Amino acid sequence: MAGSMWFQRAKVVCSVGLFFCCLILLFHFQEIDLMETSRIVFSSTMTGLSPPKERSEKDSAHQNPDLENRLAEPTEQPRRAFSNLVGTKSSEMVSSNKSVSDEVDKNSIKYDQNHSDGAGRKSNETSDDVGKNIVDEKKTEKKMTSPITVQQRVSKRRYLLIVHYDSNGPNVQYAAWRSGVAFALYFNRTVVELMFRAHGSNQNSPTIPTRHYVNDTYDIKKLQEVVDFATIDEFNRDCNHSVQTLLLNPLDDKGNHYDPESYERQKQYYHDHYHVSLPEVKHLPNTLSDRMRVLETSASLECVAVHEPSFWRPPPYPKPTAEKLSDVLDKQVVLIPHIRKTAQQISEKICDGKPYAAVHWRNRTGERCAPPSGCDDRSLRLVKNMNKTGEVAAKDIRSFVEKQNLSCVYVALPKHAKVMLKIMKDAHVPNVVGKDDIAPPKFPDVEKYKRDNYFWSLVEQEICARSLVYIASVHSSWEGNVMSVRRLRNAKTVKMTDVVSWIADDIAVRR
Repeated sequence: MAGSMWFQRAKVVCSVGLFFCCLILLFHFQEIDLMETSRIVFSSTMTGLSPPKERSEKDSAHQNPDLENRLAEPTEQPRRAFSNLVGTKSSEMVSSNKSVSDEVDKNSIKYDQNHSDGAGRKSNETSDDVGKNIVDEKKTEKKMTSPITVQQRVSKRRYLLIVHYDSNGPNVQYAAWRSGVAFALYFNRTVVELMFRAHGSNQNSPTIPTRHYVNDTYDIKKLQEVVDFATIDEFNRDCNHSVQTLLLNPLDDKGNHYDPESYERQKQYYHDHYHVSLPEVKHLPNTLSDRMRVLETSASLECVAVHEPSFWRPPPYPKPTAEKLSDVLDKQVVLIPHIRKTAQQISEKICDGKPYAAVHWRNRTGERCAPPSGCDDRSLRLVKNMNKTGEVAAKDIRSFVEKQNLSCVYVALPKHAKVMLKIMKDAHVPNVVGKDDIAPPKFPDVEKYKRDNYFWSLVEQEICARSLVYIASVHSSWEGNVMSVRRLRNAKTVKMTDVVSWIADDIAVRR
């Protein structure tokens, strides 16, 4: 009897124990399932809640879906147009009403003596008008400024820093800038300002700035109608003074525009003058396929640099698009307003309001004898041959101008070639006008421009751009700004080599 009771109790205990074991096992498997489900949900969240799919050309971050609209009708966009100008060089830009974005970050770039004036950047006195405009814009900016401090602000821009540095003058730098703007416009990036180094003729004067920022040359407000623009301070703040990748031309199979030695000089220049660290040579793509891969994968990066964009021929976009971009840049990359205004006033007076021809007489021959180098025997011979060529050219120019029924000619030339003005006058070219003829009292406000060849060169480019007929030097980078205006006007332009009937041996009249 007792044994039977014990057996019954044991049976109940076993049943209860088996029941709890089943519960434990069931709970365990559910927990595993829940944990796995949690991992799946978390993973899906990190990957956008959907498996990766093949990105179409339309969805690519490298493509700009709004490009056609912006190329067709440039309009000023409600982005950081005013705050972008904070820190851009101009002596009249410093305002007593400072907003949060006016504060200088402790890591901001430092400027040399030619470009510093307290917290602002000092410009040449010829920036009066543009400086006034920028001060007015900064007043508007105060209403738009975010309460977030500079250190806390998170960048949502996709920067494009243009890498260009060589021994050429400012006009080659303008070409690099223009090409970089086209890149930024096409790839929907924010273009970063550059410094344009003045021509070597400016280097001998300690009172004349040797470098000028973009807003000393181009109308930033006009530029911002089609592309976002940032100062180097903004780039350094958001990109920590460095770039994530450098785009090298994937179409340059001969490597004509890149070599490690020249790149090291560029790298050092950007470190010294912009406080930007470019990638080490060993980290740059070696093959064309690697360069193309870097270009394609750079779409997701915020801080990108492009190496020598003016040498990307053909550019990385279709020819029809390139032509549209060029048309837009002709309209939007224009010289600063007060340069254009001054040139207009001069062009309306130099020939008593009558249409005039303009000539750009640029040659490399005479530069070899320009101070401080002096002439050797070979250079003296070349200069003599250049003057003989000039005598022939003067007669040919007179005949050409007379056939165009024009009675006045403006001649733009470097100061080492001033003898050409006398040659043209001796050849009875009608009413030859040069830099020295643009003076008070007829032109009361021009002396401040003439003191600095950087600004006077810009004024002369605009004077030539406004002429009825223009005789251009062949393959000269000086023609860039001139031709942008003349293409818009559909104005007549002829090559110097198509006018001049004879050129002496070894003479670089084509340059």
